[in-house]
Amino acid sequence: MSVNAHLAAIASQCCLRDDERETVKTSVRHIQNALQTYFGSDVSHSIVFGSFSRKTILPRMADPLSDVDLLVCFKDGRHAPQTYMDQLRRFVEKRYQRSEIRQSNPTIQLSMGHIRIELVPAVESFFSPYVIPAKAKDYQEWIGTDPNGFDEEIISANQNNRSLVKPLSRILKRWNVSANRPFESFDLERQIVEHAPSGFFTYQNHADAFYRCVPNLDLGWSAAQWKRNALARLKRMAAEARSAERLRYGETARQQVARLIPLATAGAG
Repeated sequence: MSVNAHLAAIASQCCLRDDERETVKTSVRHIQNALQTYFGSDVSHSIVFGSFSRKTILPRMADPLSDVDLLVCFKDGRHAPQTYMDQLRRFVEKRYQRSEIRQSNPTIQLSMGHIRIELVPAVESFFSPYVIPAKAKDYQEWIGTDPNGFDEEIISANQNNRSLVKPLSRILKRWNVSANRPFESFDLERQIVEHAPSGFFTYQNHADAFYRCVPNLDLGWSAAQWKRNALARLKRMAAEARSAERLRYGETARQQVARLIPLATAGAG
């Protein structure tokens, strides 16, 4: 098996199957209906966003912490973020008492066995489609977001690169899980899209996309040392695999990449 074949297998294995996707959609629709019943006119609408809508979400066998983001838009935007999170927590505690529920700023997490759903409170904004609670490290209460904006960017990059960008995202997210998550998932996807080529020099196959993207990944100067070490290992071993392939040591290259990104097994993480 070549490096390209191994990476193609990873990308395929880490793609949510149609039956799994339909199961998740059914659970999301149930929650959306329950939200409408519980909140009535206080909630204008709710939408799925993030990796599930982009089709870059990893199945549970590849990422035990895989989740679906559900934005819940409140009509009255006069309150602090914690007010809305408290309201969402009371909602899930009443409707899903046997499920695992916890607050993980800036979301309320609801585990439903086959999937974890993160409820994100939001209000509509003049300067951006929505504002959602900011993470504590952002030193502010609200932060603007466009849930569909990035979806359009990754679709464009994928179309311009032989439909290899979304698979590359799943491949590198699988590495991220195996490496104890040095990147936040969205930041990793954002960098993958930012560095995707356009024009004549597009990605040719999975291995080409992997080899060309990895050297561009960056954690920033403030990242913890263990995170920088994980990224340095990825870059070093990817470079060694690429050199081995150029010297026609294909199996050596494949083994190197397989050590970085193993095929997922049930319960892996």
